[in-house]
Amino acid sequence: MISIKLKIQNLFLTLSVLCLYSPVSGQSSKSDMLKEHLVKSNSTWEAIIKVQLNSFVNISPEADYSDFTAKTISVNSNSNVFINLKSNVSFNEFWKIWIDFNNDGIFEDPDEMVFQAKGMGEIKSEFKVPKCENGKYKIRIAMSRDSYPAAEGALSQKGEVEDYTINVISNRPADLVVYPNPAKETLHIVLPNENSNASLNLKIYNNNGILIKEENINPNFKGYH
Repeated sequence: MISIKLKIQNLFLTLSVLCLYSPVSGQSSKSDMLKEHLVKSNSTWEAIIKVQLNSFVNISPEADYSDFTAKTISVNSNSNVFINLKSNVSFNEFWKIWIDFNNDGIFEDPDEMVFQAKGMGEIKSEFKVPKCENGKYKIRIAMSRDSYPAAEGALSQKGEVEDYTINVISNRPADLVVYPNPAKETLHIVLPNENSNASLNLKIYNNNGILIKEENINPNFKGYH
């Protein structure tokens, strides 16, 4: 539990919370590594060379399959993600994106396909991350010539598959207790236990609505006067 004690004079407070904690995700694999059973012909002729999700950008060499799961992309739950996908050729390419929301190592569940589009050379669009539990999930991006790629199994068309990790974080304020409010001298803020690792952005206004103090508070913050 985080307890914050503030020494103030006739102030009221607004508090926004960005939750940074992530549950440990389990992993199992029915076909966890696509490269173990990927079947393609001269695939490096057509490949993914750029993946951008919001501010994250990865430029990669041509390959059949690329395991970039060591690279983590942070996104907000229940929010749109800007994407910029680029192939190394100017042919009509088919793209799909999946997120393994149940962390079972496969991408065949009905709600795990979050994006599909086709176009020549470069695709700029967006997809929505649904409301889901905070944590890390595998995201698969696939490109294929002439038809949409499958998430699992053989991929005979020219193209490439790349896997990354996304870290879904909450973008909603956490439940908290503030007392007394308004306050004359001391203000107490208490967060529930599940937000004990939260990063807080604290804003204090006077009775005229003027911002007089803003403070970023890390999880080790013990309070100040």
